[in-house]
Amino acid sequence: WGLAYDDGPSDYSESLQNALSAANVKATFFAIGSRVRDRPDLLLRAFTSGHQIALHTWSHPHLSQLSTDQVVAEVVYGAMAVKAVTGVVPKYIRPPYGDLSDPVRAVLKAMGLRVVLWAVDSTDSNANVTVGSIDATVAGWISNGVRRAISLEHDLFQYQAAAAADSLKTLLAAGRKPVPVSQCI
Repeated sequence: WGLAYDDGPSDYSESLQNALSAANVKATFFAIGSRVRDRPDLLLRAFTSGHQIALHTWSHPHLSQLSTDQVVAEVVYGAMAVKAVTGVVPKYIRPPYGDLSDPVRAVLKAMGLRVVLWAVDSTDSNANVTVGSIDATVAGWISNGVRRAISLEHDLFQYQAAAAADSLKTLLAAGRKPVPVSQCI
């Protein structure tokens, strides 16, 4: 199960990292460069704890609406922020909103990046969601027999980090083996 969290690091990433550590689970964090600048400590903690760090651009734009130069800038600035903290340039990227056109895909490929989308969405970024409704979505994955997937979850807001910790418990209780996405593709 490719366990992935988008949009951090944030002030709430620490509680999610604590839950992952307590469960001895590694995940992928798709980091936004401008937020890395704000919370380098949390990105470094994730990295040194063995989590995979991947790119989610500098500022979270719809990439298909940008020029080639703007796409390159979003990726390069995001990568520079991550490298400044970890010393490593990520090889994986998740386009914000899953917004991917053929020209954007070609640019990312030319930059040596592997695009990662998702198979299941926790719906944690939808309007009017609650931790309970997110938990129900994840329980639905299990009851529908989803055995292997790459997930879309977030750690930007407190309710998202709380729901992600609950989702982790649900996945583990159902016998799923969460791993970083690089181990799934």
